[in-house]
Amino acid sequence: MNENLDLVSAVFGEKRIIAYRPELRELTKSVTANILLNQIIYRWIKNNRQEFYKFKEPCKNKKYREGDSWTEELGFSVKEFDNAIKKIGFKLGKTKNYIKKEDAFVIYRRDANGLTWYDVNWDILSNCLKGIYKVNAQRADSKYMPKGQIHNTTKNTTKNTTKTLSSNDDGANKENFSYEKYLEKMKNDKQRHIQIIWLFFLIKKRKYTNKQQVSEAIRRNLRAAKSLIGYSSRQIKETMEWLNTKFNDGEKRWTLETVGKYIDDIGKEKYPKVSAPKDFKL
Repeated sequence: MNENLDLVSAVFGEKRIIAYRPELRELTKSVTANILLNQIIYRWIKNNRQEFYKFKEPCKNKKYREGDSWTEELGFSVKEFDNAIKKIGFKLGKTKNYIKKEDAFVIYRRDANGLTWYDVNWDILSNCLKGIYKVNAQRADSKYMPKGQIHNTTKNTTKNTTKTLSSNDDGANKENFSYEKYLEKMKNDKQRHIQIIWLFFLIKKRKYTNKQQVSEAIRRNLRAAKSLIGYSSRQIKETMEWLNTKFNDGEKRWTLETVGKYIDDIGKEKYPKVSAPKDFKL
């Protein structure tokens, strides 16, 4: 019995822990990609937020050290690693990547010496994290870290949830939230992808009753909006209007991702009259 207890303590009392954050699975789309992303960020931060090299599997390269490859560190097979990295990373120099560079959380490359370097696409990642975590802005530990403590917005205690629902039947925040003012703020935002989401909300006639709802809706549409940045304002507006006419919400719904799917193929002669605001400028 004591021997068994010692074994359990030795295994689970070890300080080396591979992190898995369930709330990030919506971003990574898989458990293995979630784990890999956490570990890449960990090593990136440990390397002073600079790109670092690491081998995928054991090899004969002079710089390889036993145990210091992704498959050894994470316990992944080569196939599991390849499937995970393609969901979160963009490889420079590769003819065809699974995701676009502007959607990738990780940018990686292979140099002439056979070393694969990994870097974190921090701007994209931090924008996505804002929809999952909120920050207590009372104090800051360093110029790199967010101020105060980070709280997972996806986890609420039963007490707080009950209190919120009982005080407001639709679950809205107690703050004096104005959706119209929030839309105006999005319209005038300096970031073009936020303006694109604003137009999407407007044409779809979306209604949100509190800030948390609209923030979550923005987060869900970030990737699709950023993929449309290279198109003209007219193309974006007219494609949305065409989709709004073609797909009735009662029969088939269209999303911001649908805009990206159709925007290259729909001829201008097929567009209906555009009813989007005249002052819409990107």
